[in-house]
Amino acid sequence: MAHTVPPPPAAALTSIARQIGERRAPANALAAAPGAPLQIAESFPVWMLGLDALQGPPARLRTLAKETGTWHHQITQGNQAKEFARSVPGTAPTGADWRLVELGNSPTAGRIGETIDWIDQYAPANPLVQFLFIPAYYLIAFWLEQSDKDQIVVVDKPARFENIHYLEIYDYERFRSLLLEVPRPQGVPPPG
Repeated sequence: MAHTVPPPPAAALTSIARQIGERRAPANALAAAPGAPLQIAESFPVWMLGLDALQGPPARLRTLAKETGTWHHQITQGNQAKEFARSVPGTAPTGADWRLVELGNSPTAGRIGETIDWIDQYAPANPLVQFLFIPAYYLIAFWLEQSDKDQIVVVDKPARFENIHYLEIYDYERFRSLLLEVPRPQGVPPPG
């Protein structure tokens, strides 16, 4: 069964939940299903793999990826992920001063939830699951870290990355090769 790093302290999650409630003005909130309260589900520290590290010599992701200092939180309604939040830790030992820095509703939250469930069912051994963002390719993945290897499961990617699939476990070397084969997105294309 896959595992993650310990979640933020209870006081941090309480603080984040309070800030989410304050930010979710009734006019902007998703329609809440009766009897299905919103709650913070899984939380992951966010790691980033930069283009220089991706294009550099192959190595273990622990040496290539960088922690961003932010956390990703899944927000569920009933058993479905509808929204996500991002936060940054404060300095209080209790965690009560964590700060909400992003709140969004996106289909990506649902894909993250589906991928978490899939990893729980199909990941081999007992990997440490990390949230990995590769900004140069607009790609979100889970990094499955084991003592002898790194693996990748893609969560969200540009549609034109046809050689990279969802719900598939890639050894990092294979994933890296596939990713470097596709042209990098270069921003928003001009209209017309």
